[in-house]
Amino acid sequence: MYFFKKCISILYLKIVGKLSRGKGYGQKHKFLKSTITKTESILKTDYAETWGGKIYVHSNDTGSLSTLSISGTFGPRDTQTVKDNVRPGDFVIDLGANIGYYTCLLAKLVGKDGKVFAFEPDPRNIKIFNKYVQDKRVQLFALALSSKKGMANFYQSYQPSTD
Repeated sequence: MYFFKKCISILYLKIVGKLSRGKGYGQKHKFLKSTITKTESILKTDYAETWGGKIYVHSNDTGSLSTLSISGTFGPRDTQTVKDNVRPGDFVIDLGANIGYYTCLLAKLVGKDGKVFAFEPDPRNIKIFNKYVQDKRVQLFALALSSKKGMANFYQSYQPSTD
């Protein structure tokens, strides 16, 4: 079953990639958008196998994170940039760590002598983050950071679950 699902996922990603480029037919046509949404709901799981390791995801996320469990990569170019620039022994900061995709990647890259300082204010993300990030190299701070002192609105991108 895993092999079959992996093959379907690869095929899906190639097709959706072509539909979403150019004129964006995958978003403009109701039938295609509906088909993509239904396919994603079948293929998505509550975890993703990534270069940084296995991480949990929210089942009701929207946007790019919603397909992380299918593709295993969030922001391929950004991921490659991080991999090209972070070295063993580095101390790095992950601002807006979200569910920890980059934090896990960074923890692997900095090695045993490095450290990752992750900042994430969303309790929902912190709960997921703490499920799998049990690494001595990672220190999580439940804070939002800004260049200004004061209050700010906090927006979340997800669809409330119906359970």
